Amino acid sequence: MRNHFPFIKQHSKTAGAALVVIFLLSALMLLFREDNDGRVFISIIILISAFYSYHNLKKDSSKQYSKGILIGLSILLFMTIIKFTIGAIINSKEQYDFMCFYMQGQLGVHNMNFYDPGSFQILLAKINYPLSFEQNKTIGHFVFHEGIKNEILNVGLLSPPITMLFFAPLASFDYQSSRNVFSVLVAIFIILNAVLANIVFLKKERSIFSFLLIFIIIAVIPGTYNTIYLVQTNFFLLFFLMLSFYKIDKPISGFYLALSVIFKPISGILLLYFIINKKWKTVTWFSVSIVILLLITCFLWGFDNLASYIISPPTQRLPHSIYTQVVNQSLIGLLNRNLEIYGLSDSAISFLYFSLSGIMILITLLASKNLQKVNPQFSFLSFIPLMLLIYPSSLIHYMVYLIPVFLYFIFLKNGGKYLWIILVPAFIFLSSETFFSYLIIWMMFLYAGLFRTKNDKFLDKLSDLSLE
Repeated sequence: MRNHFPFIKQHSKTAGAALVVIFLLSALMLLFREDNDGRVFISIIILISAFYSYHNLKKDSSKQYSKGILIGLSILLFMTIIKFTIGAIINSKEQYDFMCFYMQGQLGVHNMNFYDPGSFQILLAKINYPLSFEQNKTIGHFVFHEGIKNEILNVGLLSPPITMLFFAPLASFDYQSSRNVFSVLVAIFIILNAVLANIVFLKKERSIFSFLLIFIIIAVIPGTYNTIYLVQTNFFLLFFLMLSFYKIDKPISGFYLALSVIFKPISGILLLYFIINKKWKTVTWFSVSIVILLLITCFLWGFDNLASYIISPPTQRLPHSIYTQVVNQSLIGLLNRNLEIYGLSDSAISFLYFSLSGIMILITLLASKNLQKVNPQFSFLSFIPLMLLIYPSSLIHYMVYLIPVFLYFIFLKNGGKYLWIILVPAFIFLSSETFFSYLIIWMMFLYAGLFRTKNDKFLDKLSDLSLE
């Protein structure tokens, strides 16, 4: 027993700090559980506390306390993720978003036309989907929300055909089992993303505490809990996006980017980086991978689905409301919500959206081209806020794709000033007007690429935007 005393004495400050953090933060979370601004306040406290605790690990006077803060924050946030995961499993009657994935996957399981809305009518009549259960007995038909009818049943598969490679296996099990497994996988991939990010963004300074900081950053972003609750695919896509970033100078980066498109086509916009910088081997890997995935899809479900997607894309059948709802945080969503009140027609707003998107793409390409000369990683990241801004179905929980950008700045050698100039303002907007978080970060990249790369002193600073 006596031999354990030095160990206990040595780590008592760490344990004490962890317990204080858990207690105080738990109290704040309970106090502000129904207050959105309060939750933003808590997020800022967590972000700043974790950041400075990590950077104070090198100071002997505060080392033990800093470890305790990081451990306490991580434990509490991990418990919160577990709580939300259990809630997602229990809340099986939630119709968005997993139920939509499952229903679309059923089209592949039953070899029906993905893009024919009539397929859903046949499917529902055939298998009485979905069912409500009570003591393992069917008690009646499920009633769909009008939104599900308008956005899914009357549309068909929303994504490109290769998405069925993911949706069909998902729908091969009964609904509840599939939801349970998927919910657990979402939680696992949150951890895997933190592990991968610890490899991607740190080398010499990599440690268990850098992993804890990364986990805290991922867990504190509001979109993480939306992803868990809705049982979404964001963290699967993010995993391959970070692999693409990690291998940015190798052709296999295109393969990882192609795999990310299976989950959502939004990441295809990132191919622009490789095109503008003439990384043709990477573009070839991406293109060949997409073709192979399409051929596998066609082999399994026929070429008719690919033809239907080209001839009759689902975007033609989507209701206009999908581009006006608050959850849509893209440029088209912002324009619709703010310009329709002035009586502008849908066609006029769409014209403005495509015009602005074209301009934004062009100036991002110019900025990226300049940034590529001094810092390829910085250049690539400039396309992430762009894709979130212009992708017309960019929903609020897609904010988790900003994680590589946040982590990049946090782990810069001189990352302290970027925390206050960029990260804190961006975090404040994440919970309310997510669009403006994207805009803040995008404008920062433009400023660096368009106006500062001609300044020799700033060029030196840009070239020093290296990770620890």
